[in-house]
Amino acid sequence: MIVQEAFERFIMKKKLKNLALKTISNYICFVTPFINYVGGSLDVELLDTDLVLNYISTLYDRKLADASRATYMRHIKAFLRWMKDCYSIPVSLTEIELPKTPKKLVRILSDDDVRHLFDCVTCESEWLTMRNRAIIALMLGSGLRQNEVTTLQWKNIYISQNYAIVRGKGNKERCVPLGSIVSRFLEEYRRICPYENTFVFIGRRGAPITNNTIKKMVQKLKNMSGIDISSHGMRHNFATNYCIDSLETSGQCDAYTLQSLMGHENVKTTEKYMHYAKSMIASKNSRSHLDMVFGA
Repeated sequence: MIVQEAFERFIMKKKLKNLALKTISNYICFVTPFINYVGGSLDVELLDTDLVLNYISTLYDRKLADASRATYMRHIKAFLRWMKDCYSIPVSLTEIELPKTPKKLVRILSDDDVRHLFDCVTCESEWLTMRNRAIIALMLGSGLRQNEVTTLQWKNIYISQNYAIVRGKGNKERCVPLGSIVSRFLEEYRRICPYENTFVFIGRRGAPITNNTIKKMVQKLKNMSGIDISSHGMRHNFATNYCIDSLETSGQCDAYTLQSLMGHENVKTTEKYMHYAKSMIASKNSRSHLDMVFGA
């Protein structure tokens, strides 16, 4: 079998696993340059470690951020791991080391920041303003991803029971909390929205909104408010504030409960929010030794 045929089979397997279209698109985007480099007509048995490392070295010759290089390498490594399992290719995966990327702390919005954000959410019509406020509320108050917002359906919202069912990565469903503020925005938006639709969030002409709609809306809000926000950043805020509220209320936080709310595959992804929340609480409650020395 040649490399191109193996890659097409790899993509087919991903589709049969019902992975998100974006995930499949990313595999095609980040692995195709590698296949072009080694040659799609190359026999899989001739694909060795040196050839792979030679390609990776070309990534360092390009003006790419370490995070971008890591993204290329992560997708290539997944493809090679699959080929190793299926065709026993002579490639040592341990020699493919991803570059270390700097870990940035997510900005946690203050209460004043949050109020200011909602004040800045304005559109030419009242129903669009309320729609956008409901979207921001779901990302900040319930931790939804962009795609989870665009695919949310009215039949899966249970306001009286304080939860909604969303469809996340891998087409997996999970329950998320709503809260009274999120529920209020949703109810008011539905009351004044001029269209009926299966999906919750729709555009000016009555069709469901897209991820790009949310991107543009968040960018506009960022410019208007002067606050550095993003869709994923608001999701990070939800997770970190969940941990902070739990720790300050009960002194403990369950990573597995948060993992369920966030829809994370691995609890290690969730644990970083707990570490961040603990460091924030420790910093807030600690007194500088210099303050004690100088009696401040």
